[in-house]
Amino acid sequence: MQETGPMLQEFVRMNGLRTPSYPPGIFRPTPTHQNEGKILRRKVLLKSTLKRRTSSK
Repeated sequence: MQETGPMLQEFVRMNGLRTPSYPPGIFRPTPTHQNEGKILRRKVLLKSTLKRRTSSK
């Protein structure tokens, strides 16, 4: 409860409220896997391009 201001701390104390039991970063943005398919296709294309270049030498 140290992250809250003094007025909020007093309000919590007077009303007998408890501190939340979830971690403070629970509502932060999380990475998604939306672009995973596009990235995978790029990696495959890059790999095949590099393979062709090295095999032609």
